[in-house]
Amino acid sequence: MNKHDLLFLVRIAVGVTVLWYIGISFGFFPFMGDEIGYCTLIICLVIAVCTLYIIHHNDK
Repeated sequence: MNKHDLLFLVRIAVGVTVLWYIGISFGFFPFMGDEIGYCTLIICLVIAVCTLYIIHHNDK
């Protein structure tokens, strides 16, 4: 994993967290639970890692 891949994952994590807090500030119901936010972050990071894996696999 190179520097650009790690930066991509950090941007995904920060983006999900920011959108989660925006949802909380507007009182959007699905964003109220801590477990839902945690699971959302984990799922988004898993999707990002799988995307990076597919991109690197196709480059070979």
